[in-house]
Amino acid sequence: MSTSINIINTNEFLRSFEVKPKGAYDLFLGAGASVSAGIPTGNTLIWEFKRKLYCDYYKIKEEKFCDLESEVNRKILQKYFDQQEGFPILNSEEEYSFYFEKCYIKSMDRKFFIESKVRDKRPTLGHECLGELINSERIRGVWTANFDELIENGLKAVDVGKSFVMIS
Repeated sequence: MSTSINIINTNEFLRSFEVKPKGAYDLFLGAGASVSAGIPTGNTLIWEFKRKLYCDYYKIKEEKFCDLESEVNRKILQKYFDQQEGFPILNSEEEYSFYFEKCYIKSMDRKFFIESKVRDKRPTLGHECLGELINSERIRGVWTANFDELIENGLKAVDVGKSFVMIS
């Protein structure tokens, strides 16, 4: 069975969106939807976990690797983890859960860690626009694996009394 993917440009999408009935769309949002509010992506967290584990092992300050976007720093960190038996390979699907659990053994500590990353983050204009699309029933549902409440807070920003169902 062959599946055809129809790719359309922005203007074509907007014209289509304009004529669709209310509730014709659901959205699936990933971590990128929260980055502009200051919440790190899963990939960023993986490098934070690696840095913490590496620095703990070598008993050095994490500030030595403050720039986790640096290719040099990433290569140094990754070289160490590549030499460890039983560790996932770079960019494998297992990396996030493996390093998160290695870094924070107790599930409650992982919960507190995530809470610290999303605490006091405010919805961006994009979250508020999404809230308006939900409020006006142009968007029926939003699906996300994100840990934050920015989508819900974006909706509350445009209509405090709007009810919604969140499934976690």
